[in-house]
Amino acid sequence: MLVIYDSTIQSGSILSFLRKRFSTVVPVHGGDEKEWISNYLNVRTEWLANNTNPLLHGTVYRTKCLQIQIQNNNWDIIQPIKANGVLIP
Repeated sequence: MLVIYDSTIQSGSILSFLRKRFSTVVPVHGGDEKEWISNYLNVRTEWLANNTNPLLHGTVYRTKCLQIQIQNNNWDIIQPIKANGVLIP
């Protein structure tokens, strides 16, 4: 839910052109939620980091923070998060 929330407050929604950049089936249609979220974050990180709008480059910390949570198996956000240098207990 945090990934969806972050996309919504930053971009207004999950951008459809980003969804088209990976083939994982959407969870509502039987796809694996963790796989979809991981692939979406990878695509979104790449898009933000290489966007023609340089202001977006500075926002990559958001998706990288979420990717770290996945690496740490912190799917339910039980462990504290360090986001942009700020510890969130």
